[in-house]
Amino acid sequence: MLETSKKVLKNSGKGSKNYSLTYGTTTKDGKETTTIDTTWHFTNEEEVRALSTLVADLKKLKAIRVDRR
Repeated sequence: MLETSKKVLKNSGKGSKNYSLTYGTTTKDGKETTTIDTTWHFTNEEEVRALSTLVADLKKLKAIRVDRR
């Protein structure tokens, strides 16, 4: 899946543009302030990034030993 996603990214570009909003609230001197941040994402880039992270995490896992009695 990762190799296929990398090929799609290479051949088709970053992909469609999407965004996510992050809301935050802080209080300073009794006054509450809300902030909204917009983060832009490109679908093909995000897919490669997510799969790369997944593969890296899976490689770090150690085998589970099963005792079959």
